[in-house]
Amino acid sequence: MTMACGKGLAVHTVKRWITEFVRENPDVDVDALRDAFADLDLGSYETPTDAIEDVKERAPDFYGWFKRRDIKDETAELERGQEEYEHGKVEELMETHHEVDEKDRSFDTVVELCRKNPDYYSFLWQILDIEDKVRVDGDGFWKDGDGFGKKVYGWQLDDIEGMTGGHLSHLCQKGVVHKREKVSSNKNKYYLLTDAEITRKALTRIGEIKENEQSFELLSKARGFLSNMEVTDEDIERFEEILEENDGLEYWFDAVAPKIVGMKLHKKGILMALASTEDKYEDKNRVHVLLVGEPETGKSKLAWTVVSLGGGWTSGTRASKVGLTFDASQGELTLGALCVNHKGCCGVNELDKFSGEDMAGLLDSMEEGVIPVAVGKFIGHMLPAETIVIASANDIFRIKPEVVSRFDFVIKTDLLTRSHAKTMARDMIENWDLPKAKQTEDLGKFLKWVREFDPQIPQSVRDKGKQLLETYIEYAGEVRPRRLQSIIRVAKSLARLNRRDVAMADMERSLKLINQANEMRDELLRKER
Repeated sequence: MTMACGKGLAVHTVKRWITEFVRENPDVDVDALRDAFADLDLGSYETPTDAIEDVKERAPDFYGWFKRRDIKDETAELERGQEEYEHGKVEELMETHHEVDEKDRSFDTVVELCRKNPDYYSFLWQILDIEDKVRVDGDGFWKDGDGFGKKVYGWQLDDIEGMTGGHLSHLCQKGVVHKREKVSSNKNKYYLLTDAEITRKALTRIGEIKENEQSFELLSKARGFLSNMEVTDEDIERFEEILEENDGLEYWFDAVAPKIVGMKLHKKGILMALASTEDKYEDKNRVHVLLVGEPETGKSKLAWTVVSLGGGWTSGTRASKVGLTFDASQGELTLGALCVNHKGCCGVNELDKFSGEDMAGLLDSMEEGVIPVAVGKFIGHMLPAETIVIASANDIFRIKPEVVSRFDFVIKTDLLTRSHAKTMARDMIENWDLPKAKQTEDLGKFLKWVREFDPQIPQSVRDKGKQLLETYIEYAGEVRPRRLQSIIRVAKSLARLNRRDVAMADMERSLKLINQANEMRDELLRKER
């Protein structure tokens, strides 16, 4: 049901919706949201929902939020708005600057630290316990509980069980603790919490979250990726014989979507992603692949290999409300594809069709391995989502550049030439209803075996690798850290596919493969929209 409304009420109703959106999404870019509405005469629309349709492209996150509200009775919305309008209860968000309270920032910082690394939860409770037992006198010196003990200037690193210098440095960088410069020396360094009360509230909130985390226990390992693959002693013997005579990548890449002819670089990229494993010491070891091209170029079929190996799958054109991340609209937290496939692999079809919220969650997953929740009673949850992503898309320009930059391989898929089509037709007829020599199931067993091995990087390779990267930077002009990191990630996958430590040849080969993919990436990005 719709109804026309006066100019003041139309403007007010839209502003109220925007206000609610910002309250539920505190990290939103308010300036950009304001700009999206700046040139609209809201009072000229017959209904406020008509105005929302006109900012669909300029404010996709807000538009997606609004559509999920599924307003069926606009009359009730306007009546509610009329009452608020008359009593002046809604914030004038469009004319004010959105500011985040500094204490909220401190609270969120503590929560994020502890959710990413539970050790900080223990450290900060220890610190609070120490600070609770002493008090500060008028001179700013600590005294023990009864007031007659020796003066104490603060707690020291050795007072906190399990804490290292790296932990302490990180807490200082985040502003959670600070060093008392005036009373510290090279020999004795003293520290205090920056805001003990905020820290206590944050730790209490985390404790509440921990009590309700039974639903996350299944996320400790991959739900399905390679879980059904049983590797026998005979399989291992066969795999060892294969690697004695062959390079792992060259032998196995054709087992990726074996009925697809050609597309070597595409298959190799996917295989190296499937062979990559979890992150370590804040270094990202997961290799991600994005296939971009027109429909009917084999993108989805290649990405579907993930499902054949027990991984997850979702599509931008048929995704549920949960999408890539999560849904908390009904008061319960339902996990999306990236979270469900934590420690595993997920195929993402039609990536360019997902909402801005999903894109933001994908960015968090690929970069940090977690997706933060900032909705209702679930605020403070950090959902594990350390997932390998193999995605496909038609239009690279509909994907945010910061998301594209997280993919190690961005590979273009082309329509078949006549020559290629003839080759494919011959192979199709020859192998119809027949298995190829290398089946995806065999590949799955091989991957399960090699993924148990963690390749080390010998010091000699590290030294030569530095020279290789310096030369690459000098002559190719490549200074983007993520592209340089990709070389190391891919080299580790190459070594793992051969079940040995990283060799200098892996670094050189990794650089060559990434350069091939970068040429395709740059060709895609040069094209006009």
